[in-house]
Amino acid sequence: MLRRGVLGYVLVLAGGLVVSVLPRSSVVAGLPLLEGLRSSTAGRMLGLAVVVVGLGMASSAWLRLVRASADVRVPEADRMGVVHRATMAWSLPLLLAPPLFSRDGWSYAAQGVLTHLGLSPYVWTPSILDGQVVEAVDPMWISTATPYGPLPLVWGSAAAGLTIDPWLLVVAHRVLALVGLAMLAWAVPRLCRWSGVDGPRATALVVASPLVLAHGVGGVHNDLLMAGLAAVALVLRSEEHTS
Repeated sequence: MLRRGVLGYVLVLAGGLVVSVLPRSSVVAGLPLLEGLRSSTAGRMLGLAVVVVGLGMASSAWLRLVRASADVRVPEADRMGVVHRATMAWSLPLLLAPPLFSRDGWSYAAQGVLTHLGLSPYVWTPSILDGQVVEAVDPMWISTATPYGPLPLVWGSAAAGLTIDPWLLVVAHRVLALVGLAMLAWAVPRLCRWSGVDGPRATALVVASPLVLAHGVGGVHNDLLMAGLAAVALVLRSEEHTS
């Protein structure tokens, strides 16, 4: 189960390198085999097939995890440990992938660079930048001011102080997504105790779901951080109400 999920997400990573938009001048985009696959329709279809197979394997592993997490014959702590280990192992391949199923991650990287330069992304747009950091930004958003709050901008600015490599900046933003995932893993069992729902099973359904991992971590979306913050807020509010 664990290895099947890891292999599935490794395939998602491998296929994503073929079908995802990459900065033209990045080292990865220029690798001979990868460049050949990306430049042909057959190669891109192969990459897409690899992604689909990987998601299928990941989904199969997740369903097995959900069933295992619901086995009440096993102590709750042991079941929760399996869920946490699976979630961490399945997230690792996605940490290094390019932004999957969306180009938003490249926009986050560019907005972090803007913030680091002292230019407000609420006023300025990535269109004023040049170089590798904007090569993969979606044309739909390159001239659009950011709609996001200050937390990802401040985080992106701190990361841009260390590197302007867009791939590394995307990885830095994925750390925020993993923080949101950790918040969910902390909050869901506590919410379950007050609602009478089995904690390990609910955690497996919520935290280890391929939708959450592929969209939130792989897609580098801020939604995962917001969901984690909302879940923690619910726990704190509930504790305040019951104390």
